[in-house]
Amino acid sequence: MSVYCYDHNPQAILADGRDKNYGFKVKTDSHVYYLRCNASRGEYNLYCYAYERNRLEKCFPALAKVKPTPVYKRSINFARANGEENVYQENVVLNQSCAKEIDGSIAHCKDNDNYSLADAARQAIEKYGAERVIWVLATTVKLDFDEVQYSAESVQWEKGTKSGDASGIFYHLKSDPALVNDFISATRSHLFNINKEQQTPQAKLTLAERLEEGKLKAAQQGQNGKNKSKNRGLDE
Repeated sequence: MSVYCYDHNPQAILADGRDKNYGFKVKTDSHVYYLRCNASRGEYNLYCYAYERNRLEKCFPALAKVKPTPVYKRSINFARANGEENVYQENVVLNQSCAKEIDGSIAHCKDNDNYSLADAARQAIEKYGAERVIWVLATTVKLDFDEVQYSAESVQWEKGTKSGDASGIFYHLKSDPALVNDFISATRSHLFNINKEQQTPQAKLTLAERLEEGKLKAAQQGQNGKNKSKNRGLDE
């Protein structure tokens, strides 16, 4: 326990004046656990406070809006050289979890007509943050570009994000590229709408934002046309 605490110093150290006291938070679907770790020999070393998640977040709404962990963008060699290997490994685990969630959402959408990719994109962003979702999507396009033909819109978007990791083989998506294209479009649309809602009524869209809006509308119209053609084929 002491080693784990020291590895996460100073981010986890408690600012209450007590020496060698560290705090950690663990969230599950049903509960939230707050851990207080005391690394001093001879003391009570661990306190665990458990709460029902729904009740806790209902009483303290701000707790439900936890800021997502930033993406660690450095290489493993840089992390090792600067004593940040544990941060690198934790980042890979989060990326893997995010990719697994997106793959699961895509598969669920494919099997259930009432579940939309727009909802899946929104939920992934709320859980992992826009930065991480974009990172995983961009990594997937970057890794598979030589082998799989993603849409021109997705490839252009990936280049524009300046995101993703060409060595991120541990967390790229395994879903069908056509469905990944649709998920990327849903993600871009959701983020564009969020940005639009945050603007004041007097604010005007920039040229880049107007171009993005036009691309999203064109992509949506193309997807709707494909769906109509598919439905006609099924009816026949």
